[in-house]
Amino acid sequence: MPDSELWITGLEKVMKLDKMRDSIAQNELYLTNGKIYDLIRLHRLIAAFDPDLRSVSNDSLISYFETIKVSLYDSSYRQQADIIMKDALRKNEGKGIPLPGSYAGALFKKLIAPYAGKMIFVDFWATTCGSCVWDIQQMRATRDKYKDSKDFVFLFVTSEDESPKRIYEVFVRKQELVNSVYVSSDDYRYLRELFGIYGIPRYAIINQEGEVLNSRSEPHEFMLEINKLNYLNRSSTSL
Repeated sequence: MPDSELWITGLEKVMKLDKMRDSIAQNELYLTNGKIYDLIRLHRLIAAFDPDLRSVSNDSLISYFETIKVSLYDSSYRQQADIIMKDALRKNEGKGIPLPGSYAGALFKKLIAPYAGKMIFVDFWATTCGSCVWDIQQMRATRDKYKDSKDFVFLFVTSEDESPKRIYEVFVRKQELVNSVYVSSDDYRYLRELFGIYGIPRYAIINQEGEVLNSRSEPHEFMLEINKLNYLNRSSTSL
């Protein structure tokens, strides 16, 4: 199946789910136009830009967003819909947000400097965080498969408070975390503030220009970006 057909299928899937959710909201929850219904639609708008709409063309994406936007009852929610749409288009085009000139921004720039020109998948984690450890273990096969990639790297960031040194060293060695950074507790707090981290694991995607493409990512979004990079590489080599 051509990629264009896959994209259309993704959009059709989202639109079918929309109809089902509308039916449930109206016929089972007895919701009509109003703020509660608008909140449901806004949440749908945010959730839709994930696996199914990530590769949809901008024109189709805008058309879908506008369809939901015009259905919103409250004008303030329509303004929020505009913000959501602009952010989705930015991510879709691979455009990031430049890091600030603060101490935290400079600190993070230093951490990612060795990987200039590559997309960076950042994992803020800790050995004391069970779900962090589980995610890293589950991603082992993916890391091994792409360990020699010239296009992207996986970067793991933790601190002395969250990850006792001995336990950290054993885990890093066992999982072969090549790009692992162990920062001071103070610097980790600066990084938490920079990315608005209130809980871990927390993932971020940095584009090839060293800008923040997505500060609230998920592991499956790493694969979406990897697939896009692989697709672009195949297209360029076939020309």
